[in-house]
Amino acid sequence: SRFREEAARQLAGIARLKTDELVRWRAERIADGRVLQDNAAFHAIVRSRLDGNADGGRGAELEEWLEGVRRGYGYEQVVLAAPDGSPRVALPPVAQTPLARLRRACPEVLRTRETAFLDLEREGPSGPVRAGVLVPLVDRVSGKPLAAVYLGIDPSEFLFPFISRWPVPSHTAETLLVRREGDAALFLNDLRFAPGSALS
Repeated sequence: SRFREEAARQLAGIARLKTDELVRWRAERIADGRVLQDNAAFHAIVRSRLDGNADGGRGAELEEWLEGVRRGYGYEQVVLAAPDGSPRVALPPVAQTPLARLRRACPEVLRTRETAFLDLEREGPSGPVRAGVLVPLVDRVSGKPLAAVYLGIDPSEFLFPFISRWPVPSHTAETLLVRREGDAALFLNDLRFAPGSALS
């Protein structure tokens, strides 16, 4: 009985630590997006590009800004999308752009005008699992939707390794992210003894 109570306390403590860290990580990603959402200079560069006035180095300035965000904050891909979700600039250009996800999410994010965290999703039947942050950009004068910036996250870089780490030695312990889908439970991360099982 004492052993079970001690094990339960240890599990509860680890669960709290993991949950708190995940909440902080998610809040930091939202804050990254709000840096762009609230930046008047960035808005001006985007507006100039979308209006076709990207001469005088403004086009290169936009790419440099987006690449700085991608590298500085550690995102896999940064995409500037039109209000309908069609990409205008994608860095790096060779990365797979989540077109379906952008077309679904952009109108809603621009309607609410709130930076949103896009949940884990598999890109195609056998594609990689990705998450993201979508940042609405609204014209400050007219109030009309201007564009959206997608910050693509590869969860294998930080999120999945963080979830899988266990702070004390154990042969079997694991942490799972689970989402209810109808009457089923969908595992969002790989199972310890079933690599590649995330979202499958």
